[in-house]
Parts: sequence; structure tokens; C-alpha cells
Amino acid sequence: MPEGRPADVIPTLPGLLLFFALLLASLVSGLLSGAPALAQSGEMRIGRLVDWTTLDPHRARSSAETEILRLIGETPLTLAADGRTLRPGFAESWTVSPDRKTYTLTLQEGLAFCSGKKATAEDVVRSVKRWLDPKIKGAATHLAGPLATVTAEDDRTVRYRLTAPYSEMLHALTDTAHTLIDVDQAETAGEAFGTEAVDGTGPYCLTGRREDGTTVLTRKGDWARKGPGPALLGPYTVPPARIAFVSYGEERDLLDALMEGRIDRTREAPFWALGYLREDPRFAVTPAPGRAWSWHLGLVSGRLLLSDRRVRQAIGSAIDLGPILAEEFAGEVLPAGHIVDPAVLDALPESDPGPFSLDPDRADALLVEAGWRRGPDGNRLKDGEVLDLVAYVPARGPAKRMMTAIAGQLATLGISVTVREFEGADYWRALGTGSYDLYVMGLPYRTAGEVMRLGFASSAVGATNRVGWRDAERTDLLLRQALLAASDAARRDAHHEVQRVLENEFLWVPIAHERNFWVDLVR
Repeated sequence: MPEGRPADVIPTLPGLLLFFALLLASLVSGLLSGAPALAQSGEMRIGRLVDWTTLDPHRARSSAETEILRLIGETPLTLAADGRTLRPGFAESWTVSPDRKTYTLTLQEGLAFCSGKKATAEDVVRSVKRWLDPKIKGAATHLAGPLATVTAEDDRTVRYRLTAPYSEMLHALTDTAHTLIDVDQAETAGEAFGTEAVDGTGPYCLTGRREDGTTVLTRKGDWARKGPGPALLGPYTVPPARIAFVSYGEERDLLDALMEGRIDRTREAPFWALGYLREDPRFAVTPAPGRAWSWHLGLVSGRLLLSDRRVRQAIGSAIDLGPILAEEFAGEVLPAGHIVDPAVLDALPESDPGPFSLDPDRADALLVEAGWRRGPDGNRLKDGEVLDLVAYVPARGPAKRMMTAIAGQLATLGISVTVREFEGADYWRALGTGSYDLYVMGLPYRTAGEVMRLGFASSAVGATNRVGWRDAERTDLLLRQALLAASDAARRDAHHEVQRVLENEFLWVPIAHERNFWVDLVR
């Protein structure tokens, strides 16, 4: 289940009635008295459902954490809203050697931590080494690539040397794991670093938490050099002096706060409410740029009943995504024709015809061809065995609801699905056993290469490769060719080819590419 996302998004009748009651009450209140303008308080209040656990960039991965990290810290490079174009971060410029094994970054002038301490190239080196130190147990260390050394050539020049080309190195440098920190502070603070103390070079400083749990950031004096763009400011033209992140836990409480003007913005409004909010002139609903987030049905090829590609293709041809997307996402997502979001770097374009399409007759023919015929009760039988698949799902949330709907649709094809639910961390432990045939999952990623390496590389079997796919001669070879590519075009072509290979194996059935939206209270 994705981190930092609401557990339930389907409105109940009482929920809808409450929403309309709040809508009416807030409209009347706004007409009578109005709400204080952001400029008067100087504070922007951002509502969210899930609070952060750590702001140590070497350990943080949830969206609740990275959203704050991008304000109090900086990465070497950043990505534009299109998710592809590279822009300066704490590095004002960069060069890449012809062999793509040496990356040289020039730091911004006047780079300093919130404490006022000057930030130099040596701080960058120490930040990277801390992240990769096994004692830290840093997250996403694969984003360092085949790094051999990182050195400070002078106060403003950092050089990364790799043992082999890593064609996605520049995009990896935009991840929050590469955030510049004051390692002296981290070593002094110990376990408190990331919870009580974080000194970054970003446009805001962590002030702390109020008694109600609200996290407060304060704008730095040098904001003009590194001011956040429209993604932070929304409809506001004046950068807020303070930003307060308020966690509510429940959608009902979050919507209540939004409608009553107690928060200024959120990007966690439930999908079903977005249509109503767009019709209210007091709110602006705009796309929220960020990492791609895609949902898929995973088919474990290493399991006996799914080892035949024809069975996997039949399942992919039998699922009608229309009702699922309407019920779960209120139509606020991009229906998936490919396993990778077409918007990200090196993904197959949306215009490229993928192999996924609803065709129940084709699904039936494929099962018959594979030897699975309907028995007297309508279930598929082969050599006396029933086509009964096991699906693992978290006990709550969208993955469970989508799997339940998919199981119902497969039943009409004569495929039985036994859905087993797991609470909390038990779900992830259960996935580690590999004793299942199907699962539904949403994954965040930055590039096509990143998500395909995580999902399908043979080296990731038993970890992030949950479908048990081992294919050294095609998948692994193409993924390696992409990483070692001598040009952007060669990297793209290799990624396109491996994506076609994977899609034609029907290992993931794409469900939806999720879209996030900011909802702003327009003062």
C-alpha cells in the first residue's frame, strides 16, 4: 500500500451528506464574515492525512516526509513540473565527461545552512558518505549508482566518479536521498537527527512542532535566491513567512478544515470530492507535479498456475477497468494502457499501442488453448486441478477494493480467486513469502528505467521484483544496456524495448496512473 496516502476514498451516503452540509455552512460563513487573508497571518497552513516520521533525508521515503524535505533542504539538481527537464538545485551548473563516468557539480554561491554555517563541497561529500554508510541503513542507496568516489575539488566543486556509466545519474541527483545536510549536526544529534534537529540549505527552516502536532517552517532570509515555485505558492503571490503542516488522520476532518477555512491548501482531498470543489468558486484545483504513481495487478510468473503466458494474457484481457476507475478514483486518474506512465522519462508514449485491451472472447480462447476448460460448476479445470488463484491484499484501502472487484470479474471467466487480507506490517511480511499468485500495488517512481529495474530485474527477485521474473537474456540485458548507454537516445531505445518485452509477458496488468491535485482556498 502506498505510503502517506488515505486509506479510504469512497464516499458513503453519510459522508456525502456531511460534505454538502459543510459546503453550505462554509459558503454562508464566507458570505457573512469572510476569512482572514494569508498576507495578514503570514502563515500558509497545509492539510494532510498522514504525519511524518523522520526528516532525516537518508532514511525518509514517504511523501509526507519528502514534501517537507524539499522545503528545508536542497538536492544537487531538481526536476521541472514536466518530470523530465533538469534544473539547478544547490548546484548552479554541472558537466558530464564523455565516458559518462565523471560528474562535476559547481555549487551555488552563498550556500548556507539554516544555522548560518556556510555549506561547502566538503559538506556534500560528507552527506553522501553518511547516506552510504552501512551503519546508517540509508534508503534508496541504489540511486548513488556505481559510485566509486565523491571528492571536493575546492569549496564549490564536487566530483562524482563512477566505476561504470549510469545513464540516469543526473535524474537520481534530484532525489531527496541526495539532500545536503550538516553532518556535524547529525553526528551530534544522534537519534534525534531528523526528529528534533534538521539543518538544511532550503528556502525554509524547521522551527519545530506545536503542542497540537503541527509542523512549522520559517522562511529564510535568502529566500530570493532559492524561492520555491508555483508548486508551493499556489494562488498566492507573496511567499509565506511560515508554512504549517497540519495532520488530521481522517478525510472527514481534513475536508471539514478545508471548508471552514482552517487550512489554505491540501493535496490529499479525496478523489470523489474534487468535482464538488471545482464547482465552488472559493477553491482552485490544480495538478500537483511530483513523482509518477502507478497502480498495477501483479501476476506472479513463478507460481505454477501462472507460469503459462497464455493464462496471464487471459487475465489481462478479462478485466474491465472502467467500473474500477470510476468507483475508486472518480475518474480523476489516467487509465493505464502501459505499465509505465507515458509522462515519465523513457516511457513508451501513450500513442504507442500496448497489448492490453478488454476482450472476454479472446480471454476464453486463450484459457482453452492452454488446456483450462470449464467444469460443470463453471470453474476452469485442467488435469483435475481447479484454476484457483491466491491474492494477498492489505486489510484496508484501495488495493483491497480493487482486488475484490477484479476477483469478481475473473469469476465470470471461471477463474476463482481467494483473497487473503493482512493487517499493517503483516502484509509486507506476507509478500516476502512469495506464497501468492496475485496482488494489487501502487508504486512511486521517477523514470521508466527506475520502475522496471525495481519491478523486473532478476537481482530484485525476493525484494521489489514481486512477480518472480527472471530473464537474463532479454530483460536484464536490456536494462543493463540502458544504464550503460552512451547517449540519451540509446538509453531511451533500450528502455522502450524492455518495456515492450515486459508488457508482452503480461506480468503486470496496468490499472491507472494516478494524478495528484492541489486544492487551494482562494482568499
